[in-house]
Amino acid sequence: MEAVIDYENIESEELADLAEVLKALERTKRPPKAFAFDFEPGKEGASGSGYVTDSFFVATRHKIFWIVRLQDGGFAFMKVTPEWIKFYGNILLLSPEIFVEFNRFRRIVLWIAEQDKEID
Repeated sequence: MEAVIDYENIESEELADLAEVLKALERTKRPPKAFAFDFEPGKEGASGSGYVTDSFFVATRHKIFWIVRLQDGGFAFMKVTPEWIKFYGNILLLSPEIFVEFNRFRRIVLWIAEQDKEID
C-alpha cells in the first residue's frame, strides 16, 4: 500500500504555525518591521537562507517556537520541544555563527552552528 501525503493539511498546519509566530512577533519589543515578510495566503512565498543575527524562544499555548532574525531583516522559525532546547540550547548560545535554510512558510528546515576550533 502506498503512503498518501495530505499536502492540504500540511500546508494548513504550516500556516497555523506561521500565524502564531507572527502574532508573537507583534507582541515583542522589537518593531514588526524588523521582521520583514510579505506572505499572502494563497500566494506562494519564497524559500531561502541566511545568517542569524539573534534569536529567541516563544511559548504559545502548547507550542514552543525558536524564532531567528536574519541579517537581511527577515525571520524564520522552527517548532521545538523542551528536550530540543535542553539538548541544543548551549550549542546555539555558544556558536559564533548560525546559518539557517527555510521553506516558503519561513519554517527552518536546516540549521548549522559554526564552532571555532583552535588548531595547534
